[in-house]
Amino acid sequence: MPISNRLPTFLIDGNNLGHVLGYVDKATDHYDSAGLLACLDGVLRYLAAQGQEVDVALFMDDVYAAERLGGWRVYVVPVPGGDADAAIRAYAQAHAGSPQILVSGDLPLCDDVTLWGVVCLSPRAFVARYLAPARQGGFIGGDLPTRYVEMSEDAAPLAHDAPLLASRDQGTVDRQRQAVALARAEAVLHGQPLPAPDVFWLDLDRWSDKAELALYLAEHHLCPAHPELTAPDDMVAAIRAHCSHQPRYFSTGPVIDRIFRIFLCRSERTLSLDDLARLGKTRRRKVKAALARQGGRLGIVAFGV
Repeated sequence: MPISNRLPTFLIDGNNLGHVLGYVDKATDHYDSAGLLACLDGVLRYLAAQGQEVDVALFMDDVYAAERLGGWRVYVVPVPGGDADAAIRAYAQAHAGSPQILVSGDLPLCDDVTLWGVVCLSPRAFVARYLAPARQGGFIGGDLPTRYVEMSEDAAPLAHDAPLLASRDQGTVDRQRQAVALARAEAVLHGQPLPAPDVFWLDLDRWSDKAELALYLAEHHLCPAHPELTAPDDMVAAIRAHCSHQPRYFSTGPVIDRIFRIFLCRSERTLSLDDLARLGKTRRRKVKAALARQGGRLGIVAFGV
């Protein structure tokens, strides 16, 4: 059934979620898209029983999925070119400003759709908060894939304000990111305003002394292959083209230097605390503390300041 455009909408990266749950396995050419659709339909009915009306849009790489799987409460979005990621990006952009939640573990895709106000939720968080309680409430019947059983052993239903339960193979940063994402998803579903994320950017114009900037770049960011460089612009170009490709370039050294490197080499103009924690492979609170202590003197400031 078509999307109403008035309710919060889950955008489901079908191949990604299907693989995580066990409905999709490219190695064995196993594609149980009908089973995945039935599972999502159960989640939709579970939420409706909780008084939370939502829409669910499923995207598959299968160009015939919309034709073969029509007639469910879940809307199977036509993907003429067979590229579900491109279809998700196009759909998210076309519905920018509407409440949308993307369920996907594809980080580049998630990074892209956030430009249009989409909140991203990992498959594991989706299982823990929505799929597991729908299954336990009897809204999802029949046999479930083995991979779902393995995932949901730790995924008991959560209280509304409880943090996401951690699996044994997840680190602190992943748990923090998922808890924040889940809280934002809940806000979307309940029509609550999203808290403004802490967003920062690097403004090199705040370095009034270019010789001092050159010294900082040479001592902390330039690799030994470029001893002849003295101008900041040349140094930055070399860092982006060569130094940043060295092993562990973004994961070694003091936290504030790792943050500076991320800003210097990424194409995005702004990055949130969550982005910096993920890209720098460190804890969010450490990133926040480093920015508070040293960010200003290096030109890393809150966006809009």
